[in-house]
Amino acid sequence: MAAGETQIKVARVIARLNIGGPAIHTILLTEGLAGARFVPVLVTGVVGDAEGDMTFYAQEKKVEPLVIPVLGRDISWRHDLAALWKLVQLFRRMRPDIVHTHTAKAGLLGRLAAFAAGVPIRVHTFHGHVLQGYFGPARTTLFILIERWLARITHRIIAISPSQRDELSQAYRIAGPKKFRVIPLGFDLEPFVGHEPGGAVRKELGIPHGAFTVGLIGRLVSIKNPMLFIDAIDLAKRRLEKRPDTSSRALGDLVRGIIVGGGDLEDALRQRIHEKGPEELIVFLGWRRDMAAIYADLDMVMLTSDNEGTPVVLIEAMASGKPFIATDVGSVRDLVDGVGRAMVGETGGHFTVYQNGILVSPKDAQGLASALLYAREQGEERARMGRAGRDLAVQRFGKERLLRDIRELYEELLRPTGVERRVA
Repeated sequence: MAAGETQIKVARVIARLNIGGPAIHTILLTEGLAGARFVPVLVTGVVGDAEGDMTFYAQEKKVEPLVIPVLGRDISWRHDLAALWKLVQLFRRMRPDIVHTHTAKAGLLGRLAAFAAGVPIRVHTFHGHVLQGYFGPARTTLFILIERWLARITHRIIAISPSQRDELSQAYRIAGPKKFRVIPLGFDLEPFVGHEPGGAVRKELGIPHGAFTVGLIGRLVSIKNPMLFIDAIDLAKRRLEKRPDTSSRALGDLVRGIIVGGGDLEDALRQRIHEKGPEELIVFLGWRRDMAAIYADLDMVMLTSDNEGTPVVLIEAMASGKPFIATDVGSVRDLVDGVGRAMVGETGGHFTVYQNGILVSPKDAQGLASALLYAREQGEERARMGRAGRDLAVQRFGKERLLRDIRELYEELLRPTGVERRVA
């Protein structure tokens, strides 16, 4: 710390450390900014019963979260008011220079508490948003109005991609463009970049060496639309069954689906597979920590969401040298590189091929199945896509770039001329 500089206290607030990009992001920021200049504290609630818990990752990074049990995912007026009051008390006692909130629930309660406690700088990051695909029209309109009001007491809003900034600023009119700063996500990608395929996961699952494996990774909840993954595998299976060469080879040698994660829809997914298939082609792994080994043994990763921010699973897949097939929603388009080639597959589905991945329209099982069958037969192109994705992931989404961007933003906001303190 340079002579004359003072320490800056930063309170980072997130509703819960469930498995996913926001939790990884906030833990890395808390770890990476700790030092002579910044004194960060991570404030969080508790993880739901059906969610994977990333507290282990905080422990690995030597981050000790300050836990407020009543702060969590579900909406409860009694618990939310209690969490708001506890945050106000915490900020009055801690006297942070900056409160930086992440995700919708923490963004509401954290910014209100920071405003009430007189915190000088208030920042919020939209990782995704709940303004599309989560609620009905009336509740969605209410949340848009709330976000517009919260923007008035926020000094800077961070969008994680240019398309997200444009959507929030232009489509939903949350705030004017000048209030936004685009700072892409950043992660510790070295474990994925440096992990070579070892075959351990394939051996564990009994998957033959030459079988084409595609993975669905994440929360099994409605907004992620995991049923679409099963529908796509089923359609691909039906098409493969009609091929002459399938009679001499088991379908399991041709394509396999691996689901990593858990959530509210897991039982429904298992029931659907049991009743209609393809039971022999899909395996559930649950929540796992050996993700670098899992990515290494996959051929591709599929994302089937109805709405997304910038999905960490695709960034990790790219860092692992694996191309992806994804629905074209949210900020997913910001992850593809090059000019797309529109194609029609053998199941009649439409998809667009880029240098590092394939995009399909939302809710389009035919398109996903067609893209899967196309990618399965393009081994050399998949390898090129994987290399291009790895280069892109390392350049755009590394941890050091994220820390540098956040430091620069904080220093800018802390300068007397860096921000108009009377936000409006």
